[in-house]
Amino acid sequence: GKCMLCMTGKQHICKDMKILGVHIDGAFAEYVKIPEICAWKLSNDISPEIGAIYEPFAIAIHGVLKDKIGGCSTIISGCGPIGLFAIGVASTCGANQVFAIDINDFRLNIAKKMGNNVIPLNPLKDNIIDFSAIGSSIFNIGIFTKGLDRSTTSDTEEHAFKITSAPISSAKIK
Repeated sequence: GKCMLCMTGKQHICKDMKILGVHIDGAFAEYVKIPEICAWKLSNDISPEIGAIYEPFAIAIHGVLKDKIGGCSTIISGCGPIGLFAIGVASTCGANQVFAIDINDFRLNIAKKMGNNVIPLNPLKDNIIDFSAIGSSIFNIGIFTKGLDRSTTSDTEEHAFKITSAPISSAKIK
């Protein structure tokens, strides 16, 4: 990279970031050429299948464990790979309730299997405002895991914040 973020090791937040398989063709090729900084050597006791989930799982763990989640009601918007891992981590780490929001029913069904405390919500089908009456009326923690697929909408997130009696942020989500 050529910008200050890229030159200081912060490529992951560069506004011009290009992702293999999204912006650059070739993610399913037998061989692919990538910058050395993007390659990690796995120890011999780690299978490639496990190595492949290190990055999304690490992001989920880091995001969920930034706050004390035990006993909290948590809302996770976006049930892609990182969101699903975050739901599993939040559920396992003692979140009281985990509200999983996405418009993809396949992903919501996976989320539902992550724990008995997971409540899947599809804003195209469910009135998420009605769910503020379930258990706790406050979401203690909000985690937004939207990536490139726009699985939820800004309107959905605005409704989620309206549920919260003490908003996490007053800024409009983009």
